[in-house]
Amino acid sequence: MGQTSVKTWQLLLLMVLLPVAGWMAGHAWDQSYRILTAKNLIDQAWVCYQKGEVRTSINLLEQALALDPYQYQAYRDLSGSYFKLTHQRRISIMVCDRAMQFIPNDGRLQEDLGRLHYLAGDFDLAVEHLQMAQKLLGPDSHEDELLDMARHHAPVGGQTWSSN
Repeated sequence: MGQTSVKTWQLLLLMVLLPVAGWMAGHAWDQSYRILTAKNLIDQAWVCYQKGEVRTSINLLEQALALDPYQYQAYRDLSGSYFKLTHQRRISIMVCDRAMQFIPNDGRLQEDLGRLHYLAGDFDLAVEHLQMAQKLLGPDSHEDELLDMARHHAPVGGQTWSSN
């Protein structure tokens, strides 16, 4: 009786674990497929952008981000595409802010935001993002000069950084 009971439990355990294992394998495959498809869409978007088909590029990048919202390059390209189409830095900043929801600790994204805020004249935000980029990227940060210029222009207590 003890051995039959063990076999029954083993059978029940297999009946539970096999579907779970199958689901996990399917989920992993689905996620890999989504990432590869997103990267393919990003590549297609770049080709369209180079041909001057900016609206098509934007559509492809939005599709890529719908599949995988963790694709830094898609946000960067989308930001640039919107800027080329509209010449409004604010829209590019909104795209980068959207990216921050998914990849907040990406130093390259922080640099992009710092650069965009600097160009938009938001020097205090430029300083904030460029400092974060330096912290995250360390010696790989390439915006030291821009950070110094942003500090010079950013108001601190009614004064600029350079007058402290």
